[in-house]
Amino acid sequence: MKTTRCAWVIALLLLVAAIPVHGTQDPLQDPIPDKIRNSEVLVAAVNFVRAPKTTDSSKAGANNAYARIQTMMPIPDGSKRLMFNDLRGLLYLTDEHGKAPGVYLDIRKYGGFGFDDSMFPNETGLVGFAFHPEFSAAGKPGSGKFYTAYSARSEGGKADYLDDDAASHESVIREWTVDDPAAEKFTGSSRE
Repeated sequence: MKTTRCAWVIALLLLVAAIPVHGTQDPLQDPIPDKIRNSEVLVAAVNFVRAPKTTDSSKAGANNAYARIQTMMPIPDGSKRLMFNDLRGLLYLTDEHGKAPGVYLDIRKYGGFGFDDSMFPNETGLVGFAFHPEFSAAGKPGSGKFYTAYSARSEGGKADYLDDDAASHESVIREWTVDDPAAEKFTGSSRE
């Protein structure tokens, strides 16, 4: 068995060594030899919206970030509202005009979920969210549903897709169903 495997490896190496190398060239000296022309396109940074200041639940391994913003996306209901998350456990609402953000959902207030952002403050916490494609379709199965991905203490439960527990935390996906998709603050139910 070992001899056969060794013979295959040697044959493969000989085959690769026999492949000719084509197009050997000198290194490229100037990848853009022509002068770059100015364009009508203007790129600028403008103030849009600022998340409220939050604090880390643990100082271990963290810098003193004002907020730990991760993602911003439009709510798929035509309202021009935008939602964004802070790793520290908050979902905020603003709009495309930069309205002052308001807390839509503070996952830290749901103690039974085991939310924990203290393990790696720059990497754990409320790491993301997504809307069901039918979020704004009244009467459809996905109406008013959105999902969050967050970190929870490993002793808070056992992930049912692994045979062993993680040493530091578990990742949890939670489905939320809102009572009113047009509301400015979350009320409704959820399930893991």
